Amino acid sequence: MRQLRPRKPVHDGWGPFYNLAGAAELLGASPADVEKQGEVRELLMVSTDDGGLLFPVWQFAGRHLHSRVAKALAVFRDLQGSPWLVVQWATAPNPQLGGATPVEWLRGNHPLEPVLEDARAYAARWSR
Repeated sequence: MRQLRPRKPVHDGWGPFYNLAGAAELLGASPADVEKQGEVRELLMVSTDDGGLLFPVWQFAGRHLHSRVAKALAVFRDLQGSPWLVVQWATAPNPQLGGATPVEWLRGNHPLEPVLEDARAYAARWSR
């Protein structure tokens, strides 16, 4: 699998990322199908300044979406803002989760509802 980090440094916890070809290989799908899943926000897909498409590795478990992470990301499907906002939310230490990031919390099998509540509040703030 090909992983790619953006050229410009960003928050260290945001990545690593699969590029489009790497995500397609991981999922056993065509790049066009994976891009479409990103466009309709079934997968979290972000774009770089030069038009590259990236998929955060932490949203996957093996060759599939991590089911609990996917439930939290679904809250943001209708978000009008940049998908980078979702990456920022998912990877930022959260005091409501004892300082864990939402991704760490979900992958650690803690209760889902506190993350969903926080995701809804975050999405509401950015949808105003």
